[in-house]
Amino acid sequence: MTILSVSNELRHPRLGTAVSIKAAGNAVQRNRIKRLIRESFRLHQDLLGGSDLVVLVRPGICSRSNQQILSGLDTHWRTIAAHAHTGSDTH
Repeated sequence: MTILSVSNELRHPRLGTAVSIKAAGNAVQRNRIKRLIRESFRLHQDLLGGSDLVVLVRPGICSRSNQQILSGLDTHWRTIAAHAHTGSDTH
């Protein structure tokens, strides 16, 4: 996964996802990935401040367990939050 982050002028973060058929396969798998991304975002949005975030999913994500995906997202959110406090815009 790759997460792109840009500051916005709002006090809350916004989320976008890009989960292609090529990356995640059928609709069931794509929806599973998107649900995990949204749930992880919901749990971490207080850390993210005013940011616009786009999660890009790479091929092979379907072979990962839900816990592996959530763990990877947790790492990304914490890195983005740390960079937001130092002034960097992309991760």
